[in-house]
Amino acid sequence: MGGSVTKVFIEKCEEVIKSRFIIADKKIQDLLKEVVTNKTIYAVLEKCLNNFNYEMEFMKARLPLVEGQNKFVLALPEDSEKLVAFVFCLLHEIENKTRDFQKFLTDFYFNNGSFYEGYSEFCVKVITPFMYTMCALLKDTGVTLQNEALNTKFFGSDFVHIDTPTLNISIELCDQMALCVEKIKGQIKEEKEFIIEGFKNAIITKDRKLIKTAFIGLIYSLKGYKPCLKNVEKLEKLLKDLWII
Repeated sequence: MGGSVTKVFIEKCEEVIKSRFIIADKKIQDLLKEVVTNKTIYAVLEKCLNNFNYEMEFMKARLPLVEGQNKFVLALPEDSEKLVAFVFCLLHEIENKTRDFQKFLTDFYFNNGSFYEGYSEFCVKVITPFMYTMCALLKDTGVTLQNEALNTKFFGSDFVHIDTPTLNISIELCDQMALCVEKIKGQIKEEKEFIIEGFKNAIITKDRKLIKTAFIGLIYSLKGYKPCLKNVEKLEKLLKDLWII
Protein backbone atom coordinates (compact mmCIF):
# COMPACT_ATOMS: atom_id res chain seq x y z
CA MET A 1 0.00 0.00 0.00
CA GLY A 2 1.34 3.42 -0.86
CA GLY A 3 1.20 6.92 0.49
CA SER A 4 -2.33 7.32 -0.88
CA VAL A 5 -3.53 5.64 2.34
CA THR A 6 -2.63 8.73 4.35
CA LYS A 7 -2.48 11.43 1.68
CA VAL A 8 -6.16 12.42 1.83
CA PHE A 9 -6.28 11.95 5.61
CA ILE A 10 -3.38 14.38 6.10
CA GLU A 11 -4.97 16.82 3.65
CA LYS A 12 -8.27 16.74 5.59
CA CYS A 13 -6.46 17.30 8.88
CA GLU A 14 -4.60 20.26 7.39
CA GLU A 15 -7.87 21.69 6.05
CA VAL A 16 -9.27 21.66 9.60
CA ILE A 17 -6.10 23.33 10.89
CA LYS A 18 -6.14 26.02 8.19
CA SER A 19 -9.88 26.61 8.47
CA ARG A 20 -11.69 29.43 10.25
CA PHE A 21 -13.90 28.70 13.23
CA ILE A 22 -17.11 29.66 11.40
CA ILE A 23 -16.64 26.91 8.78
CA ALA A 24 -14.82 24.39 10.96
CA ASP A 25 -17.88 22.11 11.31
CA LYS A 26 -17.78 21.23 7.62
CA LYS A 27 -14.03 20.59 7.67
CA ILE A 28 -14.37 18.33 10.72
CA GLN A 29 -17.17 16.46 8.97
CA ASP A 30 -14.95 15.92 5.91
CA LEU A 31 -12.11 14.64 8.11
CA LEU A 32 -14.36 12.15 9.90
CA LYS A 33 -15.78 10.95 6.60
CA GLU A 34 -12.27 10.17 5.37
CA VAL A 35 -11.47 8.27 8.58
CA VAL A 36 -14.53 6.02 8.40
CA THR A 37 -14.48 5.42 4.62
CA ASN A 38 -10.76 4.68 4.35
CA LYS A 39 -10.67 0.94 5.13
CA THR A 40 -7.05 0.90 6.31
CA ILE A 41 -7.45 3.90 8.61
CA TYR A 42 -10.79 2.65 9.90
CA ALA A 43 -9.24 -0.72 10.79
CA VAL A 44 -6.72 1.09 13.00
CA LEU A 45 -9.49 3.21 14.51
CA GLU A 46 -11.57 0.13 15.33
CA LYS A 47 -8.62 -1.33 17.24
CA CYS A 48 -8.21 1.96 19.13
CA LEU A 49 -11.91 2.07 20.04
CA ASN A 50 -11.95 -1.49 21.36
CA ASN A 51 -12.76 -1.34 25.12
CA PHE A 52 -12.27 2.46 25.07
CA ASN A 53 -14.38 4.37 27.62
CA TYR A 54 -14.70 7.89 26.22
CA GLU A 55 -16.73 9.34 29.11
CA MET A 56 -14.19 8.19 31.67
CA GLU A 57 -11.24 9.38 29.57
CA PHE A 58 -12.85 12.79 29.08
CA MET A 59 -13.24 13.18 32.85
CA LYS A 60 -9.56 12.26 33.31
CA ALA A 61 -8.52 14.67 30.55
CA ARG A 62 -10.33 17.64 32.12
CA LEU A 63 -7.68 19.13 34.39
CA PRO A 64 -7.86 22.38 36.43
CA LEU A 65 -5.73 25.15 34.94
CA VAL A 66 -5.43 26.99 38.26
CA GLU A 67 -6.38 25.28 41.50
CA GLY A 68 -9.53 26.79 43.01
CA GLN A 69 -10.63 28.55 39.83
CA ASN A 70 -13.23 27.39 37.31
CA LYS A 71 -10.68 27.14 34.49
CA PHE A 72 -9.66 23.88 32.83
CA VAL A 73 -7.29 22.44 30.24
CA LEU A 74 -7.80 19.31 28.17
CA ALA A 75 -4.89 16.88 28.44
CA LEU A 76 -5.00 14.24 25.72
CA PRO A 77 -4.24 10.64 26.73
CA GLU A 78 -0.55 9.74 26.54
CA ASP A 79 -1.25 6.30 25.07
CA SER A 80 -1.32 6.54 21.25
CA GLU A 81 -4.37 4.33 20.70
CA LYS A 82 -6.32 6.11 23.43
CA LEU A 83 -5.38 9.49 21.96
CA VAL A 84 -6.72 8.52 18.52
CA ALA A 85 -9.92 7.09 20.01
CA PHE A 86 -10.39 10.12 22.27
CA VAL A 87 -10.02 12.73 19.49
CA PHE A 88 -12.23 10.75 17.12
CA CYS A 89 -15.01 10.55 19.74
CA LEU A 90 -14.62 14.25 20.53
CA LEU A 91 -14.84 15.24 16.86
CA HIS A 92 -17.82 12.92 16.43
CA GLU A 93 -19.59 14.73 19.29
CA ILE A 94 -18.82 18.10 17.69
CA GLU A 95 -20.06 16.92 14.31
CA ASN A 96 -23.30 15.50 15.77
CA LYS A 97 -23.86 18.65 17.88
CA THR A 98 -23.99 16.55 21.05
CA ARG A 99 -21.15 18.74 22.28
CA ASP A 100 -21.51 22.45 21.62
CA PHE A 101 -18.27 23.36 19.83
CA GLN A 102 -18.46 27.03 20.77
CA LYS A 103 -18.97 26.20 24.46
CA PHE A 104 -16.18 23.60 24.28
CA LEU A 105 -13.75 26.21 22.93
CA THR A 106 -14.93 28.66 25.59
CA ASP A 107 -14.36 26.11 28.36
CA PHE A 108 -10.91 24.95 27.28
CA TYR A 109 -9.34 27.24 24.68
CA PHE A 110 -11.02 30.66 24.83
CA ASN A 111 -8.12 33.04 25.51
CA ASN A 112 -7.83 36.81 25.32
CA GLY A 113 -11.48 37.06 24.25
CA SER A 114 -10.82 35.52 20.85
CA PHE A 115 -12.54 32.46 19.33
CA TYR A 116 -10.06 32.83 16.46
CA GLU A 117 -7.12 32.24 18.77
CA GLY A 118 -9.00 29.60 20.75
CA TYR A 119 -9.74 27.59 17.60
CA SER A 120 -6.11 27.84 16.51
CA GLU A 121 -4.98 26.50 19.87
CA PHE A 122 -7.50 23.66 19.60
CA CYS A 123 -6.00 22.69 16.24
CA VAL A 124 -2.44 22.76 17.59
CA LYS A 125 -3.28 20.71 20.69
CA VAL A 126 -5.90 18.30 19.32
CA ILE A 127 -5.94 17.99 15.52
CA THR A 128 -2.17 17.99 14.97
CA PRO A 129 -1.45 15.25 17.56
CA PHE A 130 -4.35 13.24 16.12
CA MET A 131 -2.89 13.47 12.61
CA TYR A 132 0.65 12.45 13.55
CA THR A 133 -0.41 9.76 16.01
CA MET A 134 -2.72 8.12 13.48
CA CYS A 135 0.06 8.15 10.88
CA ALA A 136 2.47 6.60 13.38
CA LEU A 137 -0.02 3.82 14.18
CA LEU A 138 -0.53 3.17 10.47
CA LYS A 139 3.21 2.89 10.01
CA ASP A 140 3.35 0.35 12.84
CA THR A 141 0.83 -1.82 10.98
CA GLY A 142 3.15 -2.00 7.99
CA VAL A 143 1.52 0.63 5.79
CA THR A 144 4.17 2.26 3.58
CA LEU A 145 3.88 6.00 3.98
CA GLN A 146 5.15 8.26 1.21
CA ASN A 147 4.86 11.30 3.45
CA GLU A 148 8.41 12.64 3.58
CA ALA A 149 8.17 13.76 7.20
CA LEU A 150 7.36 10.21 8.31
CA ASN A 151 9.70 8.17 6.10
CA THR A 152 12.92 10.02 5.51
CA LYS A 153 15.33 12.27 7.34
CA PHE A 154 13.24 15.41 7.47
CA PHE A 155 15.42 17.79 9.46
CA GLY A 156 19.14 18.34 8.96
CA SER A 157 19.11 17.87 5.20
CA ASP A 158 18.43 21.38 3.83
CA PHE A 159 20.18 24.46 5.18
CA VAL A 160 19.74 28.08 4.17
CA HIS A 161 22.22 30.96 4.21
CA ILE A 162 21.21 33.63 6.72
CA ASP A 163 23.61 36.52 7.17
CA THR A 164 24.38 37.82 10.65
CA PRO A 165 22.34 41.08 10.41
CA THR A 166 19.24 39.16 9.26
CA LEU A 167 19.72 36.56 11.98
CA ASN A 168 20.01 39.33 14.59
CA ILE A 169 16.79 40.96 13.33
CA SER A 170 14.97 37.62 13.62
CA ILE A 171 16.18 37.09 17.17
CA GLU A 172 15.22 40.67 18.10
CA LEU A 173 11.68 40.12 16.75
CA CYS A 174 11.42 36.95 18.83
CA ASP A 175 12.58 38.80 21.93
CA GLN A 176 9.98 41.53 21.32
CA MET A 177 7.23 38.90 20.98
CA ALA A 178 8.39 37.26 24.20
CA LEU A 179 7.96 40.62 25.96
CA CYS A 180 4.45 40.96 24.52
CA VAL A 181 3.26 37.61 25.87
CA GLU A 182 4.49 38.45 29.38
CA LYS A 183 1.11 40.17 29.87
CA ILE A 184 -0.65 36.80 29.53
CA LYS A 185 -1.16 34.72 32.65
CA GLY A 186 -0.91 31.02 33.43
CA GLN A 187 -0.13 28.04 31.23
CA ILE A 188 -1.05 29.86 28.00
CA LYS A 189 1.78 32.31 28.60
CA GLU A 190 4.26 29.48 29.16
CA GLU A 191 3.18 27.74 25.95
CA LYS A 192 3.55 30.87 23.83
CA GLU A 193 6.95 31.60 25.38
CA PHE A 194 8.01 28.03 24.63
CA ILE A 195 6.93 28.30 20.97
CA ILE A 196 8.69 31.66 20.52
CA GLU A 197 11.88 30.28 22.09
CA GLY A 198 11.58 27.21 19.88
CA PHE A 199 11.43 29.34 16.75
CA LYS A 200 14.38 31.43 17.88
CA ASN A 201 16.47 28.30 18.36
CA ALA A 202 15.27 26.91 15.02
CA ILE A 203 16.39 29.92 13.01
CA ILE A 204 19.80 29.83 14.68
CA THR A 205 20.29 26.31 13.23
CA LYS A 206 19.58 27.66 9.69
CA ASP A 207 17.76 24.39 8.96
CA ARG A 208 15.13 25.38 6.37
CA LYS A 209 12.54 22.73 7.28
CA LEU A 210 13.03 23.15 11.02
CA ILE A 211 12.55 26.93 10.69
CA LYS A 212 9.43 26.49 8.55
CA THR A 213 7.95 23.94 10.99
CA ALA A 214 8.65 26.18 13.97
CA PHE A 215 7.15 29.19 12.16
CA ILE A 216 3.91 27.30 11.46
CA GLY A 217 3.63 26.63 15.19
CA LEU A 218 4.38 30.28 15.89
CA ILE A 219 1.63 31.48 13.52
CA TYR A 220 -1.03 29.22 15.01
CA SER A 221 -0.04 30.15 18.55
CA LEU A 222 0.13 33.92 18.04
CA LYS A 223 -2.34 34.71 15.25
CA GLY A 224 -5.23 36.67 16.70
CA TYR A 225 -3.02 38.01 19.52
CA LYS A 226 -2.77 41.64 18.43
CA PRO A 227 0.29 42.75 20.48
CA CYS A 228 2.44 40.30 18.48
CA LEU A 229 0.78 40.68 15.09
CA LYS A 230 3.16 43.26 13.57
CA ASN A 231 6.25 41.33 14.61
CA VAL A 232 4.81 38.08 13.21
CA GLU A 233 4.16 39.85 9.89
CA LYS A 234 7.73 41.23 9.86
CA LEU A 235 9.09 37.77 10.55
CA GLU A 236 6.92 36.29 7.80
CA LYS A 237 8.26 38.82 5.26
CA LEU A 238 11.83 38.10 6.33
CA LEU A 239 11.34 34.33 5.85
CA LYS A 240 9.73 34.90 2.45
CA ASP A 241 12.70 37.01 1.40
CA LEU A 242 14.94 34.10 2.38
CA TRP A 243 12.75 31.66 0.38
CA ILE A 244 12.07 29.64 3.53
CA ILE A 245 8.29 29.95 3.27
